[in-house]
Amino acid sequence: MVNTLLPLYSRSMGATDTLIGFVSSAFYLVALAARPVSGPAIDAFNKKILFIFLTFGNALCMFGYGSATSIGWVIFFRMLHGITYGSQAALCLAMASGSIPKEKLSSGVATYTLSNVLPQALAPGIGLSLSEQFGYRFVYFVSGFLIVLAASMGFLMDYSEHERKPFRINLHSIFAVEATVPVCLLFLLAISSSAVSSFLVLHATDRGIEGVSFYYTISAICLVLFRPLTGTLSDKYGMPKVIIPCFMIYIVYFLLISNVSSKWELWFCAVLSAAGFSSAHTLLQALVMKLTPASRRGAASSSCYIGYDGGTTLGGMINGRIAEAVGYSKLFLYSTLPMAASILIMIIWVAKNKGIHYPEE
Repeated sequence: MVNTLLPLYSRSMGATDTLIGFVSSAFYLVALAARPVSGPAIDAFNKKILFIFLTFGNALCMFGYGSATSIGWVIFFRMLHGITYGSQAALCLAMASGSIPKEKLSSGVATYTLSNVLPQALAPGIGLSLSEQFGYRFVYFVSGFLIVLAASMGFLMDYSEHERKPFRINLHSIFAVEATVPVCLLFLLAISSSAVSSFLVLHATDRGIEGVSFYYTISAICLVLFRPLTGTLSDKYGMPKVIIPCFMIYIVYFLLISNVSSKWELWFCAVLSAAGFSSAHTLLQALVMKLTPASRRGAASSSCYIGYDGGTTLGGMINGRIAEAVGYSKLFLYSTLPMAASILIMIIWVAKNKGIHYPEE
């Protein structure tokens, strides 16, 4: 419920488009800065304790948003949220990947990501509806109480520890060099998607389009269908034959969303977003995990978020300025360029290596 409301909440406090873009990107900038510590910590320390600690930290940030009296306090808690949520996301991906057989990693990761992506798709619509009735602060306080509940349930979690590594901060423990190409593709994907997370609601609102909340409901329904399907197809036919069409679908999404004029067009774009962006995101995460030895799950999950956080940070900084200079429509058109580059990189990489080769455990 938080991310979708944040641009509207920031605007209500007098923030410009450039500052709104910074508020969105600050989260990912700090999350990226925390990777040199969070990645090695995931491989070195008790994952259950880390989960509980970071989840309570997320709740604190929710209450902070709801109590903020100025945009400065929103930015402060947004940056703190980047540390807690960003680290927790990498931790949970590492925990899930360690429980999935390697031959089913693509479909397994796709199934796991429904646990966080599905609520992220459903909650914006709920958050928008609640904010219209009770105000923004009410939504943030509700979010805080929900996260306290999640943190408390962490005490009941039964997680069998896997092999631990000594806590060392170096390139090997932070970044999976063998997965550099898919990490770069995550970076490009995030640059494009950051335009949507920051400005889609404002774009639709300024055009007088109703039914924005239902956009996220449709996206959630399609996620349930597309993510496991594309993961299974990838395991069966190979990653390149599935992920390149996903990039192409996302390009079509931006071409349509740039000039969307009705709720029906907006809702159709929700289907394309699930098939394009959401599927590509999951497949790239699974690819990073496949290319990295199991003993370095922390470094692999950290690498996923280094790519995505880095792209979202850069995208948030650039997109706000582009939006102010040329408007939201052209911003979405420009967002097709990283996706076109991703298709080219994937084709060259696969052709050069004659396929994708995974390491032997």
